[in-house]
Amino acid sequence: MLKAAIAHLWFVTIHPYGRLTSSKWAKLARCSSDSALREITDLVARGILVREGGGRSTAYRLRLDDDGAASR
Repeated sequence: MLKAAIAHLWFVTIHPYGRLTSSKWAKLARCSSDSALREITDLVARGILVREGGGRSTAYRLRLDDDGAASR
């Protein structure tokens, strides 16, 4: 639940138009890059985040409804 709150804080308060990377997440959550990737993967599986791109340029954004509101 805390990680979801951090994700919400990042996307809504700190950087509403930004894209999240695992390195940004690791710095924000103060965890290793491996832990950050596991946590992001969990948020993607739960439908909170959407993956964009691939490889070294992989980024994530908050999943939005058609009206622009965060879903879930």
